Amino acid sequence: MLAHFFIRLRILPDAQIMPRIFRSNLFFILLGIVTFLFLREVKLNIDAGPENDYDPMDKLSDLVKISSGHSAEKETKTEVVESAGSPAVVDYPDHGKALRDERLEIVPLEEVSDDTVWIINEPDACKNKSPTMILGVAAAVYAFERREIIRQTWGTYAKTEDVKLLFFVGDNGDPNVNEHLRKEAVENQDIIQENYVESYWNLTRKTIGQLKWTKEFCPGAKILAHLDDDVFIDVPKVINALTVDQGFTSKPDWVACMWKMPGAPVRRTGKYAVTKEEYEPERYPSSCNGPCYFISDVANEKLVEESYKHEEFKLEDMYVTGVLRDENSIPIFGIPKGQFLCQHLGKKNLMHSDVVYKEETVEERMWKAWELYGPGGELN
Repeated sequence: MLAHFFIRLRILPDAQIMPRIFRSNLFFILLGIVTFLFLREVKLNIDAGPENDYDPMDKLSDLVKISSGHSAEKETKTEVVESAGSPAVVDYPDHGKALRDERLEIVPLEEVSDDTVWIINEPDACKNKSPTMILGVAAAVYAFERREIIRQTWGTYAKTEDVKLLFFVGDNGDPNVNEHLRKEAVENQDIIQENYVESYWNLTRKTIGQLKWTKEFCPGAKILAHLDDDVFIDVPKVINALTVDQGFTSKPDWVACMWKMPGAPVRRTGKYAVTKEEYEPERYPSSCNGPCYFISDVANEKLVEESYKHEEFKLEDMYVTGVLRDENSIPIFGIPKGQFLCQHLGKKNLMHSDVVYKEETVEERMWKAWELYGPGGELN
């Protein structure tokens, strides 16, 4: 259409086309028209697709969103990727095993209120024996497949080592998700659901929930491991590193990191912004990298008490292992080769190393890490 317009302009006499002022600004007028049409087309393409909901800050953005059984405000997610050694998960898993409820406490959905703290709880998880370590996994409530992969891989250390595996989740308000979560909780007895909105920005709330739950229901556990649901952890070697190899752990209170980070400047703008009201200093104290860190029982009690004195902000690793820890002068150290003992598999490149996984999805990398670094693995 524009080409036809230009041809007609060239064959007509100047006097018949336009006044001089219009002719001299023709280029800018046409440029504006073309720009408008281009931007309009881009906007239509963006608005038309579900990609508009993608949040690059979401740790679990590789999960596929589905539309069944959810409100306009909240997205329900499930995995549909086929992982190595595991069948593809289409929609939610079928909990066909015998259901158990010996010690499980579940608040009926219609009775959940603002006063409810634990919607699903395992208050007697440590009743018979307190473990050396709680493997506390900060999991997305809808990430059913990842939880099952963990149970079949490094979660099996709960059967061979003195550890207790628990998944800590929030509530995304989806009845379909909650129904399957309750069946999963009864079947596996390893789900702790706290009453808060499931979101990336509530990771601090989720982590503080791990600390408080451990203090209240399993105070005899010597170590709390905070773990993201996209990691592989070599549990025996980590326990050995924390109880035998490290001089720091001879003290009663400490925080150990897969990777210790030096103090960093506080950002006041952007996705990682923290306001002066939330945290006034201009630099954070030293802290642990978020996917894996470990807290002694004495340190955990101090961190829980300190959490009541500070407003939470959204960077949970800086808040818990930086601010709360520093206020109590709790020692912090990095575990030698910690990035291999507790691997963050969110990306192909293993952080702080030259290891690169070929597998495309987090789930495939979780299976591969277990194959390589688990019991009997060629790199174990």
